Amino acid sequence: MAHTNSTSDSAVVKMRRRGRFVGKTWYSLAVFIALEIFAVYSLIASTFSGTGQDVMLCAISMVLYALPYIAEWLFRIHFSGVMEIMCMLFCIGPLFGSVHRLYFIIPCFDDILHTYSGFIGAAIGFALPDLSDKQNQKHSFLLKCVSAFAISMSFAAVWEIFEYSADMLLGTDMQWDTMITNFSSYLLGGDMSIPPVISDIESVMINGEELWTGGYIDVGIIDTMTDMIVCSAGTVAFVLLAAFSRGKLVCPFVAKYQSE
Repeated sequence: MAHTNSTSDSAVVKMRRRGRFVGKTWYSLAVFIALEIFAVYSLIASTFSGTGQDVMLCAISMVLYALPYIAEWLFRIHFSGVMEIMCMLFCIGPLFGSVHRLYFIIPCFDDILHTYSGFIGAAIGFALPDLSDKQNQKHSFLLKCVSAFAISMSFAAVWEIFEYSADMLLGTDMQWDTMITNFSSYLLGGDMSIPPVISDIESVMINGEELWTGGYIDVGIIDTMTDMIVCSAGTVAFVLLAAFSRGKLVCPFVAKYQSE
């Protein structure tokens, strides 16, 4: 009789797990299908009126939406529906920004994406100690928070290296320029021990032709550092949320093994 009850309880647990799985995936799958349809629409529109880069970005986005499902299948981990949707919405960001020009319509759109990426990267880093050492699920909370910060900022650094490499090798402009009216430079000073300050810049001439910029063009470094700073803000937001709740409020964002 005890054996029968045990078997029955086991079946109930499995049904509940299956129910949670179905309940979790129906809305994430709906978002996935909607985003794929939107990407196909963007791909068709870009084919006729966009650039080759836009077409390629649309095609890449269609693959990126499936990353949460691919990661679950490859590494046998489980994302909540909330985290799957967050990842997919992040992947559609560059498509909105570049193909649909939200980078130009909303000046802070790129900063929003990088802040968002910091939060997602921190969620991945927070789960990494448990995922990398399956036999030990009692890693210290401090270790998880340090891992969250380290992994998130590592992702940010790798991305900025990619942007720099693309600009240098492929002639792209992924590191956006910034107009500034003053800067300091040892290179322009006669005495290398004192960097002169160039201020109140109103015009710049290149090869004898005056540019319309109204200031000096900073080629990338301000954009790169701004991206790193806002990414760190998203990372710190996740870590603080985890610290104040002792991990309870970040549970929906943390991946776990499927066997759990």
